[in-house]
Amino acid sequence: MNLKVQVGWGASISGELANWIASVIFILIGGLFCLGIPRLIEMEMAKKTVHAKATVVSFYQNGDGLYYPNIQFSLPSGRITQFSSDTGSKPPVFRQGDVVEVVYEPENPGEFAILGENKLLLTIFSIIGYTLLFFGGFIFVLTVYGVYIKVKMPQNKEVWTWWVGFIGGILGALLFSLPSTFIFYLFRFFPEQIRNGSADNQFILWIFTIVGIGVDIGTYFLAKHFYKNRPRWKNDNEKIQ
Repeated sequence: MNLKVQVGWGASISGELANWIASVIFILIGGLFCLGIPRLIEMEMAKKTVHAKATVVSFYQNGDGLYYPNIQFSLPSGRITQFSSDTGSKPPVFRQGDVVEVVYEPENPGEFAILGENKLLLTIFSIIGYTLLFFGGFIFVLTVYGVYIKVKMPQNKEVWTWWVGFIGGILGALLFSLPSTFIFYLFRFFPEQIRNGSADNQFILWIFTIVGIGVDIGTYFLAKHFYKNRPRWKNDNEKIQ
């Protein structure tokens, strides 16, 4: 048995190589999300050393459908100034009249950040990053162990490769489907401002739930089908196919 993965232009790569590539890609993307991007945000935040209380006075939209808050706060000189945030959302995270904490660059108050937005953003990146990192690392370890299988039990090399791909495929599907399926429960842990602002868009959560359940069911039947036709583990005295 010779497992291969077909790619769009007619070429093919072995299942083992596909597992190596998939694991490395997930590790790199996971590392970028949980380490790289947060580090860049922290470096940018380090330039902003002045703290101030600001008031959300209004919102504007620039054609992308997102709501960007206009905030107003006092400078150390006493002058009241107003700037627009570069971070938008739909529905808006804040309400008009909300008091938020901002940090900005002393020489350029227009370069500011709303602290709550960055904290939420960092948390989201970290959760996504560590999840992908764990998934990629798990598949990488299984693939590395496949090298041992290839040396010690060469008759089972392709069998092990099949199992790594099978497990990786199921876990990859569940990484998406399970959070979607339980989105209503997870939504309870979202910040209050987001929950309140999303009260009129509950149908989006229903869409995620329905799609998640559909993927769960599809994953179950596909896994059952492939497992039924799985390659069998060979004894030492069995001939390599």
